[in-house]
Amino acid sequence: MSNSKFKVEFTLKQHTPIIHFQSDQVGATLRASELKPKFDGFLKKVAFNDEFEEYKTFLIGYDENKSQTKKDFDGKEAFNYKVTIINQNLNYQTITKQIKKYNKKEKIEKIENEGFPTFFATMGNEWKNSPKLFSYTDEIKIYVITQNTNLLNKIKENFANFIFQTNFGTRQSKGFGSFSVIKIDNKPFENIFNYPNFLINLNSINPKVFPHVKYLEEPDNYYLMQKRLFSVIEIFYKTLRSGINLSFGEKFYFKSLIFAFAKSKNITWDKKYFKKEFLGNENNSILKQREDHNNPDILNFKDDNNQVFLVRDLMGLATTQEWMSYKLRVRHPKEKDRFNGQIINENNVKRFKSPLIIKPIQLNDNQFQIYLILNDINKNIFNEKITLLNTYDEGFGKNKKEIISNQIHNLSFWNDFTLESFFDYITNTVDINKHVNIKFHQHPYFKLIIDIYTQLKDSK
Repeated sequence: MSNSKFKVEFTLKQHTPIIHFQSDQVGATLRASELKPKFDGFLKKVAFNDEFEEYKTFLIGYDENKSQTKKDFDGKEAFNYKVTIINQNLNYQTITKQIKKYNKKEKIEKIENEGFPTFFATMGNEWKNSPKLFSYTDEIKIYVITQNTNLLNKIKENFANFIFQTNFGTRQSKGFGSFSVIKIDNKPFENIFNYPNFLINLNSINPKVFPHVKYLEEPDNYYLMQKRLFSVIEIFYKTLRSGINLSFGEKFYFKSLIFAFAKSKNITWDKKYFKKEFLGNENNSILKQREDHNNPDILNFKDDNNQVFLVRDLMGLATTQEWMSYKLRVRHPKEKDRFNGQIINENNVKRFKSPLIIKPIQLNDNQFQIYLILNDINKNIFNEKITLLNTYDEGFGKNKKEIISNQIHNLSFWNDFTLESFFDYITNTVDINKHVNIKFHQHPYFKLIIDIYTQLKDSK
């Protein structure tokens, strides 16, 4: 495209593969249909502080001869510019790989499909009928054209920051679809942003962190590198949200940091409340965990007068949560659910993504700087009352059906929780050496985790 005062060219580097719902189509990668609406929203919020009068002249359909209000655009406020995305040398490969796994019961090796860290939608008929692929390339060119030079200047000022704060495609909050701007109009551009971050060198991590797998056909180096990267991201995310409990092989236990944060504010951990309401205090699995971890404060429900809120789901709502060690499944109601003959209404809040965006930036073949983008939580969810169900499966095969055994009503989300306060607590209060029982300090996970949190403290 020729030079023009009405055009700007951005060159993007891709750091992690994008999982696209159209990944089976030729050329599937970053799409203008996803990028432009997101960038429009970013411009409104960041460049114009959500002030309609400030940005209305830049909208498609604006007429200077009319006195237009926000209602005149009927919620369709699109900025008046066009986006063209040019990519070359696109690569594709399957997300799942076939592996050889020993079946202890049958005492033979079987061929199975291995999943991918942090990406769980690799089962069921939908996946079998239309499996998604990884799509990746080195660089992408993005051309933005507008006849309004003032709008073009706003785009030039904000686009790099937008790309840095945003991932694309499926599972974007966990780090997939990460790009950054490296050139503007063919001039090198350096991203300098002040976000919590940590460096990982995949070659320096204890190989025991990554499970040994026997592939039917060895994947290429790109796939293996990305798998190791997302294994680290998965471990890190578990330290924040669910915790880690390795009960097989070399044992390791790490209590969720959001649990510790809630406890510091006299908020009862929702998982703990589910155990109490659905299982009772003397459930054998709970008694065993209390004994194994020698910490009655975590699992004892007596004299617990703390407030009860939904806590874990503030890091991204899970429609179903299951704890196999307790034989406990908790889920949100679905259409036509009934309990004791009565219809159970669905919750108004059915899904929302994690407010934490993990942004991997590749420095070289085996080094990534991991940035953490802390976003606000939609305040509307704090006005909602949530119903949760306890269910189990009865029967086998075609005769298997799900039974609703109990329910909890009128649960609320922890309404004064923010990611900023959570991470302030992590960096200013938490001592990982004390948080993790000393008997686990020799585990390969511990060195990785303490290195990450030491760097996070230093990056404040």
